[in-house]
Amino acid sequence: MNCVGDDEDLDVAQLSNVFERCEAMWIRLTSLCAPGRHEDGQTMVEYAVVLGMITLAVVATFTALSGGIGSAVSTITARI
Repeated sequence: MNCVGDDEDLDVAQLSNVFERCEAMWIRLTSLCAPGRHEDGQTMVEYAVVLGMITLAVVATFTALSGGIGSAVSTITARI
């Protein structure tokens, strides 16, 4: 016994119908599980957050090293 009927031999039309119904059910289920979910938008937000974190890290590093860099440049210019 199979899910479409009692016949053991399924023809192409019946298989096509089963696949179409399965596909339609899958589309409905995925739309119910994640309504309005857009992966592209979330990916762009994630990239923006990572870029912001990298920018903050670079600015903090340059701010922390600014005194040392300034004195190194002064020392080099004084020796020239």
